[in-house]
Amino acid sequence: MERPVVRLLVIVCCLVAAGGLAVDYAAHADDRGTYPSDRELAADFDSYTGEQVFLWLDVTRVTDDGLVGTFGPDDTAVTVTGADAGGDVGANDQVQVYGVARPDHRIVADRVVVSHGENRMYMFVASALAAVWALGFLLLYWRPDVARGVLTPRTGGGGEP
Repeated sequence: MERPVVRLLVIVCCLVAAGGLAVDYAAHADDRGTYPSDRELAADFDSYTGEQVFLWLDVTRVTDDGLVGTFGPDDTAVTVTGADAGGDVGANDQVQVYGVARPDHRIVADRVVVSHGENRMYMFVASALAAVWALGFLLLYWRPDVARGVLTPRTGGGGEP
């Protein structure tokens, strides 16, 4: 058996193992959480009345006493009050809400952390530019050898110091 075939087989086995572990982790994530999951809260919010909750909300509107947002797979609506819930928040922002669940889909927040939309866009653009920069430096010093399926060092070119 040639070495490229063995390398390819090892890579495929590693990817299958990593994928299996990721799927298993995601399947059991709700069981390990400190707080009820968004799916559990969306299914029966009132049964968690009086308990501490943590949610990511998409803000739909800001009111005088707080904010209204949606969460979960079915976009369940919830009203958040307390802890300056309406301060520095706009519609279409995402917020992390830590607080106590109350009847009628209300949360009295202990803490609200705002994630503005423009900050997320900056994060994605900066990450993409960093990936392109890293790939550029990789290709400056190394070249792909498709026939052998490996990267080989460049010699006598722009990559040598």
